[in-house]
Amino acid sequence: MSLLWKKASYAEKYSKNYFFPDPDIRFFIKKLKISKKDFVGDFGCGDGAFLSAAAKKASFVFGVDMSSSQLRAARKKMKSKNFKFFKRNFSDLANLPFFNKGFARKSLHHLKFSEKKKFFKKISEKMPKGSIFVIEDGIFFLFSRKELKKNWGNLMKDCRKYYGKEWEKKKKDVIYCFKKEYPCGLSEWRKALSAGGFVIKEAKKYSSFYGYMLAVKEK
Repeated sequence: MSLLWKKASYAEKYSKNYFFPDPDIRFFIKKLKISKKDFVGDFGCGDGAFLSAAAKKASFVFGVDMSSSQLRAARKKMKSKNFKFFKRNFSDLANLPFFNKGFARKSLHHLKFSEKKKFFKKISEKMPKGSIFVIEDGIFFLFSRKELKKNWGNLMKDCRKYYGKEWEKKKKDVIYCFKKEYPCGLSEWRKALSAGGFVIKEAKKYSSFYGYMLAVKEK
């Protein structure tokens, strides 16, 4: 997957097929309660759609992404100077700014469970108690990752219902994600987040396999 993100054509295709709608961006900015006192980090910031909006409300924003073409697109979107981008993967989190609001959309499923734990533990060092982190990603609400195979039939039915007319176009990508990447069950996400002292306060299901979580750092 890391090799794919080095291709500008793949990044362009991804941004087109999985773009971040403006109403959803506004929804998550509201969920994070972003204001001028906040420092915001976006992990897997992509083409900067979320950060360019967040920068209008926050004191400072930064984005982390491994795609050069995505980061070029993100820089073009930024209308202020209160931002910084880091070209790296999620195993390299050295020298990031301190922040109190975090966001990740369709990105942390690339990490294995053990890597998720390390990720949240590492970013926790940069986030004070009371910080908020919101994740929109692959979440198996009805089963754990180890139960994926026996729930496959119902999962495919849910995919067809959720994606509708877009299913055939996205089917290959989605199945690859389920089988070769690491979306996991809500309980597994909870355990990974707890490694950094985060507690899930809200979890919203869009479908049996996708939704968002809002977590607060309590330790």
